[in-house]
Amino acid sequence: MAPKDKPTSKIPPGVVRQIDENLKRIYAPKLTEELPERLQDLLRQLRERDGT
Repeated sequence: MAPKDKPTSKIPPGVVRQIDENLKRIYAPKLTEELPERLQDLLRQLRERDGT
């Protein structure tokens, strides 16, 4: 099986930086929201299972 070819074009660094800044601006408010109780329970169960 032949390895997959890499794309020949690259995204310019300025575009990548702009996308990064826009994503951070959009999702920054979500970082301060409290997790739903169900998700907190699931995380707690995983931590207990892993012993952390």
